[in-house]
Amino acid sequence: MFSPPCLCVLQVAEMHGELIEFNERLYRSLMAKDHLIVQMRQELIDLRGPVPGDLSQTSDDPSLSDFET
Repeated sequence: MFSPPCLCVLQVAEMHGELIEFNERLYRSLMAKDHLIVQMRQELIDLRGPVPGDLSQTSDDPSLSDFET
């Protein structure tokens, strides 16, 4: 039988593992969404053509700050 301090350490270790898995899922989701943004931006450029002053053409950074005015 485990003593209470040992049980607590095991619970913390289990929670740590769950947090790592959750972080990995969030990271994969974020990367998939970033990839989709890049694809959709390129599709929009392909459909409408480049527009003078289009901020998405002047930056390789696909951050949302490109959409600020």
